[in-house]
Amino acid sequence: MIDFNIDEFRRARLRSESEIMAAWPDACPAVSIVCATFNHEAYIEDALRGFLLQRTDFPFEIVIHDDASADNTRAIVQRYADAYPTLIKAVLQTVNQYSRGKKPVPLAAGHAKGRYVALCEGDDFWIDPGKLQRQFDEMRKHPACDISFHAAAVLQADETLAPVADYAKRVTVIPVDRLIAADGAFCPTASLMLKRSLFDRLPDWYYEKAPVGDYYLQVIGALSGGALYLPDAMSVYRPFTAGSWSASLYRKEKAGIVAHTERTLDCLAELDRFTDYRYSASIGRARSLQAFSAAILFLKKKHVRESWYFMKMSWSSCRRLFIGQLFSLSKKLARRTLFGR
Repeated sequence: MIDFNIDEFRRARLRSESEIMAAWPDACPAVSIVCATFNHEAYIEDALRGFLLQRTDFPFEIVIHDDASADNTRAIVQRYADAYPTLIKAVLQTVNQYSRGKKPVPLAAGHAKGRYVALCEGDDFWIDPGKLQRQFDEMRKHPACDISFHAAAVLQADETLAPVADYAKRVTVIPVDRLIAADGAFCPTASLMLKRSLFDRLPDWYYEKAPVGDYYLQVIGALSGGALYLPDAMSVYRPFTAGSWSASLYRKEKAGIVAHTERTLDCLAELDRFTDYRYSASIGRARSLQAFSAAILFLKKKHVRESWYFMKMSWSSCRRLFIGQLFSLSKKLARRTLFGR
C-alpha cells in the first residue's frame, strides 16, 4: 500500500496564484498541464488541487478542456479559472467534440504553449507536489526521449492506494516494443509527460480511426528514444468512474464492442505499416491481447459465439500469448472456485 490520506490531500492549503509563480524566472510556460474532462463533477477538484499543489522553479500553465459536460464540471472549472486567471486556461465546449469523432487530448493540447505537455484526465489526480519538477528535470537529462511516465496508484473502494506500473526501482528507458506488446494501461495516462511537438507527428489514422488515443500516443512517442520511466508513484487512477473509457466500453452493446475491437485491430495494422513492419512480432502480441480481452468481455456478457470468434482471432495472432492468457484465466477461476476469491 502507498501511504496517502485523501482527506489530508483535500484539506491542504492551496497557494495563491502569485505564491505559485513566485519562484519562476518568467511567466512563459515550460510545461503545459493538459486535462481533458467530461462529466467529472465528483472528481475534477481533486485533479485541480493536484495541479495547484505543484512546486516548480519553472513556469507552467493548466489547460482544462471540458467536452460539454452535462453535470456541474464546467462550473467548477470556471470557478478555478476565475481564481487563477493567469495559470488556468479553460476551454469550454458547448457541443461534445468526442461524439463528432474528435479526440479531446489533441484538441486541448492545441491550446498548450509549453515545450512539454503533462497529461491528466479529469477523474485522475496527482499526489506528489514534486511530480512536475522531477519529471521535467529527468526529461531534460534524457533529450533523446520524447515521452516519459512514472509509477502510479489505483484508488480502491476504501480510498486506499494500491501500486500500479511498478516496473523498475530506478530511472530507466523502456524500449518501444515493450509498450507495443502491452496495452494503453502500461503507461498510466496521468503519469505521462511528452514533448508537445509529438502531436504534430501523429499520422492521420490516429485521428480518423483510433478508438483510444493513449496507446498510440505512447507508442509513437517512444519510437525514436524509448519511454523514460520514473519509479516514483506520483499519480492516482480511478477505475470505472462515470464517463471513463473502461466503463463506457463495458456498457456497450454487442455490436458496439465488436466495432470497437475491430477498429483497434485495424489501427494496430496501421501501426505495423507506419513502423515499416519493424515491430510486427510485438504488434502481433498486442492484437492477440486485444482480441482476448474482447473474448473475455463477451464471455462475461454471455455472448458465447462472439467470445469464441475473438478467442480464435487471439490464437491466430499470437499463440504463445494466447496460451499464457488462458493459463492465467484458469488460475483465477480455480482460486475463485477453491477459495472464494
